[in-house]
Amino acid sequence: FFSIQLKKQGIDLRNDYETEVMHAIHLKQLMKTDIELVSTNTNLQTVRFMLQNSYNRELFVLRNDGSLYGTISLGDLCEFAFDSTIDDLLFAGDVAQPQPIMLCEDDNLEVALKVLSESELGRIAVVKNFDNLAFIGYVTRADVLVAYNKALLESRHEEHGN
Repeated sequence: FFSIQLKKQGIDLRNDYETEVMHAIHLKQLMKTDIELVSTNTNLQTVRFMLQNSYNRELFVLRNDGSLYGTISLGDLCEFAFDSTIDDLLFAGDVAQPQPIMLCEDDNLEVALKVLSESELGRIAVVKNFDNLAFIGYVTRADVLVAYNKALLESRHEEHGN
């Protein structure tokens, strides 16, 4: 009853509680690093092979210094998919989608959910910081939602002394 009255006055305790939980978890705590990476100078034949055998059907492309350059998906190879005569002429950097959407390791769940929702992507690269774009992993929509739900449940258990 009390929370309903407060909500009518524009104070939503539940929302504040959920926001607090979302701010407490940073991406460096849940990001994954198990992904195939290619450099901008990886030849097209290797890129094609890696994409065909990749679970995620997407590769992150890094510059020689380890900074994030872009992504390549099977869809990006449409016009080059079956033309092996150009394998030695094109490289990952030529077919990649440059400047992908990315998150920083210090971003929290709220930021990640917002970016994932706005972009409609299933996973997003995580960089050390936005100054040097050093690639350190990625997060998926599912992992962010699971982490959020788990944190809410754990917090509620603690709140009720369980």
